[in-house]
Amino acid sequence: MVEWRTDHGVAMDVCEACGGAWMVTADFLAMLRDRQPRLAVDELLEHNDGSPRRPCPRCGEKMSIAWLEYLKLEQCLEHGVWFDRGELDRALAGDTRPRWVFAPPPRKRAR
Repeated sequence: MVEWRTDHGVAMDVCEACGGAWMVTADFLAMLRDRQPRLAVDELLEHNDGSPRRPCPRCGEKMSIAWLEYLKLEQCLEHGVWFDRGELDRALAGDTRPRWVFAPPPRKRAR
């Protein structure tokens, strides 16, 4: 993991191997309020749906499954939130729809 700073100076860690990102939950929620007011929340909704849970990069305890609408994230209540590759960008762009549900229909070929 290497430390990065967002364009607003917020610290986050990025995994060079997988492209995942880690940041303090309060920092993420502040960025979300700034960029996507319609998604502004005071906390992420926790609902462990039985999915395998990864360990927190800080303490090693299993993180909880947390949701931002339909976007599934992982969160350690003590330390922060984990974003798989692309999830942070999706959240900050307001794209919380599941890919498999809202996939556009295939284009028809012109004859």
